[in-house]
Amino acid sequence: MDGLPIVRRWLWASACALACAYLMPNHTPPWVSFHGDAWVATVLTFVGAWVFSKATRPAAAGLLTLLAAVLAGVPLLQYALGLDTLFGVAWTHAIYLAGLFVALRLGEVWERQASGQSADFVLLALLIAALASVALQIHQWLGFEPVGPWTLMVSAGRRWSANMAQPNQLASLLLLGLLGLAWFFQRGRLSARPALTLAAVLLFGVALTESRTAMLNIGLLFIGVLVWRRRLQQPGMLRATIALLLWFALVTTLLPWIYEWTGLGGFNEEAHSLARAQAVSARLGIWSMALEGSLLHPLGGYGWGRVIAANFSVAETHAGELLHFSSSHNLLLDLILWNGYPLGLLVGFAVIFWCWKRMSQVADFGQAILWGCLSVLLVHAMLEFPLHYAIFLLPFGVLAGALQAAQGAAIGRAPAKWVDLLALACIALALALTVRDYLKIETSYLGLRFENAGVPTSISREPPDVLLLDQFVEYLKLARNTPRPGVSEAELVGMERVVNTLPSPRALQRLAQNYALNNQPEKARHWLRVLCKTMHEPNCREMRLQWSHDPLYRDLAWPE
Repeated sequence: MDGLPIVRRWLWASACALACAYLMPNHTPPWVSFHGDAWVATVLTFVGAWVFSKATRPAAAGLLTLLAAVLAGVPLLQYALGLDTLFGVAWTHAIYLAGLFVALRLGEVWERQASGQSADFVLLALLIAALASVALQIHQWLGFEPVGPWTLMVSAGRRWSANMAQPNQLASLLLLGLLGLAWFFQRGRLSARPALTLAAVLLFGVALTESRTAMLNIGLLFIGVLVWRRRLQQPGMLRATIALLLWFALVTTLLPWIYEWTGLGGFNEEAHSLARAQAVSARLGIWSMALEGSLLHPLGGYGWGRVIAANFSVAETHAGELLHFSSSHNLLLDLILWNGYPLGLLVGFAVIFWCWKRMSQVADFGQAILWGCLSVLLVHAMLEFPLHYAIFLLPFGVLAGALQAAQGAAIGRAPAKWVDLLALACIALALALTVRDYLKIETSYLGLRFENAGVPTSISREPPDVLLLDQFVEYLKLARNTPRPGVSEAELVGMERVVNTLPSPRALQRLAQNYALNNQPEKARHWLRVLCKTMHEPNCREMRLQWSHDPLYRDLAWPE
């Protein structure tokens, strides 16, 4: 692969390292995406150090890069201005946005030094991860035993998600791998026959996820091929695309019959249809509640990472189905909830404008593939929240930066090399401090889970000493809290702040109990109603039973 010599020698190894992030089975609370996200950030930090240090051609920043740089300061500014949030929440979102900025710069600088090589790196990693994930899907589907701690075990009848733990996330990864095949074909690194064979394998994996988001993306990609077939100047591309589309339709149609004939997958048509209908209803319900909540804080929003506060704010008054959500499942709605309507719409329209410019300026097959990768994630982000995870956000940034640079979409002058290196060094330090804090928190949280299960443990009950991630420390304190009279108003407000950031049935119960014991029965009833309206029904029944049998709370009737 042509380009920077030192990067060329290590490109395969770096891509394999990056691919590991998508194959990690670690998805444990309280930060379920931590291990994969931290791994992606670490790999890109090392790769970025090589690229930035070897760069000889200056690269100016594009609109999306400048937007990410500005947004990185917003969560910390909200905290500094007194928005009701915890520092750790602001810090976490700030480093994700700063990471996006550095990833965009990496794509821009790398594209200027060696055209196409940044996409070689990212798409090779995604392709490796996608093919390995299909193998894991088949392993799960056939009901084989897990390979030690390295594979997730899923129940029969589930949508097969490999080690991603979420079918729609895996489906987007597989589509990115599919586009990676197209990329390497147009780069002359892969001939048509193996490319089509591997594409069929990946589409089989997409069918196993049963992802309607992926089906929508496949339809949009097909429309893109139809519209751009003359501009792409790829003989046979339309025929190959139609053949793959027919293959996908065939597999999707036959899978229910295969499940029934083989007994693999525990397929039940009635339960399957009901689950899909409930998923549609849930998404519509989330959008409805999010819109209602956005109108309660229209100017400044709730703050980055506090969508759950919008959820709770309408839990008692919302007329429709009540649900628990920490994201609105729509990127534009999330921007509004985080920042309020003025800034949220401004950022949203800027992103839409950027997307229109990138799509309208596609000049060749390679740029079309890069735009296809970005569009897969953007469409997914309008229905869920893949860009909340660094495993998608940072590769998105590298590819978006490369596309900006390839299209010459720069604004202003190129910064000096030391600016990029300084930004990368700051991110590396922030990453190291965050990892240090979270490893302590993870151990303490494991101890809490043992305590709740009644399992003896030597892990200390004392909250860990952390520098940055105070939201998890405050959660651990609340989860281990013993409700008592004499709690100050400031402490009660602090408990509410935790619940509005990292909610759980136990945390909501503790908050209600403390309000009840401190002569604030209406607030206690409010949080009990929130608990029952946003958490699973068994949680509500269990808490209600405990409440009725505890003499401390008998005088306060459980709200109906």
